[in-house]
Amino acid sequence: MFCTDIPAPIFLIISKATPPLLYYFHIPTAVIALFIGFFVLYKNRTLASKILLSIAVVFFIWIFLNLIVWTNIDSKLIMFSWSFFGILNVLLFFLSFYFVYVFINKKDISFRYKFFASLLLLPVILLTPKNLVGFDLVNCEAQENVAYFNYVFGLELVVSLGILFFSIFN
Repeated sequence: MFCTDIPAPIFLIISKATPPLLYYFHIPTAVIALFIGFFVLYKNRTLASKILLSIAVVFFIWIFLNLIVWTNIDSKLIMFSWSFFGILNVLLFFLSFYFVYVFINKKDISFRYKFFASLLLLPVILLTPKNLVGFDLVNCEAQENVAYFNYVFGLELVVSLGILFFSIFN
């Protein structure tokens, strides 16, 4: 199935129907994030700099897949790209918490907390193949499983609150 209201993109992400502002916000931020991640790692090879680079790489992948979703007409490619958003979103939040913890405490998180975080991530990873239930050809977008969507955003909310409270009290 193809969305027929826009022309096919060139080089997977460049479409004449896409507003230029979308590119101005996506591409420079993704490139700058990668540059900063590699630059910080080059200057200082600490655990915090490695986590920062991991955040930048996940963010870059998220931006690239987001551009694919916004510019493509092939429903298979849109669904494939969209299916990774849950994992990438949750990874960004968990890596951000990990970064804040390591940056503030100057030490790694214990294995017990890493194991607990892995258990929280496990449903997101295991249910990723089931997170999309259909495709809306009229709006040219994927339809997500509500339970998966709620779990991902609930997890993101909990991690965000964890970052906030950890930052305030430490």
